Amino acid sequence: METLKPPKGATRQRKRLGRGNGSGTGTTAGKGTKGQNSRSGGGVRPGFEGGQMPLYRRVARRGFSNYPFKKEYVVVSLASIEARFSSGDTVNIEALRGHGLIGNRDSLVKILGDGEVSKKFTVVGVRVSRSAAAKIVAAGGTVDNIAGKETAEANPEASPEASPEPEAEPKKAAPKAEVKAEPKKAAAKTEVKAEPEKAAPKVEAKPKPKKAAPKAGEGEAPAVKKEKAAEAKAPAKASAESKKPAAVEAKDPDQAKASAPKKSAPKKSAPKKAESDASSDSDTAEKDSK
Repeated sequence: METLKPPKGATRQRKRLGRGNGSGTGTTAGKGTKGQNSRSGGGVRPGFEGGQMPLYRRVARRGFSNYPFKKEYVVVSLASIEARFSSGDTVNIEALRGHGLIGNRDSLVKILGDGEVSKKFTVVGVRVSRSAAAKIVAAGGTVDNIAGKETAEANPEASPEASPEPEAEPKKAAPKAEVKAEPKKAAAKTEVKAEPEKAAPKVEAKPKPKKAAPKAGEGEAPAVKKEKAAEAKAPAKASAESKKPAAVEAKDPDQAKASAPKKSAPKKSAPKKAESDASSDSDTAEKDSK
C-alpha cells in the first residue's frame, strides 16, 4: 500500500493566483486590466453578443419538433428481468419498481429483446418489442396484448382481434313451395238506391240600400277646385274674343272709311331751275318800276 502511486500526470498542483509577478499570475491574476471579465462574478452568459441580435435568434427555425409532447420510455432488457424475476412471476410496472429496474416516477416502460429467457413470465401493462415478445412466448410465458401493436403481432394467440374468424357456412337455398293461384270469384254486385236530393231552402235576398251619388266637387282639394274653375272660364273668354271681329264687320262701310287713318300725300318739290328763273324775273321787274 505504501508503494502505490498514481500515474504521472494524473494529479496536478493548484494554480496560485496573486502571489507576485514572478509567477506570471501576480497583480491581475491572469484576468487582464479592468473590464467586465476582470471583476468578481463578471462575464456574460453563453450566446451573448454585446446587445446585438445573437446568432441563435438570427437563424431561421425550420422543420418540426415534437419536444412539447414527446414521450420518453424507460428501457428494460430481458436479461435484467431474467436475473431479477423467478419463473411464474408477473411483470408489471409495480414489480419493476420493486426490483429497482425503474424509478418511482417512471410510468412509460418498454421491454426490449436483449438477452435470453428461460423462465415463464406473464407481462401485463408494459410495452414489449416484437423480438422480446417472441422470446417470452417461446419460453412458455404470455404477453398482454394491451401493451402495443408489436406485442399483439408477436403473440397472435393471446390477442382476440388477431384470431381468425370462423368461415360462415354457405346458406342452402330453401326449396320453393309451389302455390296454386285460386280463381278469382266475381264480386257480388250491390245495388245502391240513390236517395232523392232535398231541395235547398230558398233565401230571399234583401235589397241593398242605394248609395247617394256624390255631388260634383265634394271631397276634392281646394287646389283641384281652382284648376277646374279656371278651365271652365277659359272657353268663355275664347268665345268672347271670337265675337269681337264679327261686330266690327257689322258696322257701315262709310264709318269704316271715316275711322280709317288718312294717308298724307307726299309733297312734290319744284325743280331748282324754275325757282332761280322766278327770282331773276322779280328782280328785273323791280328795277323797271324804279
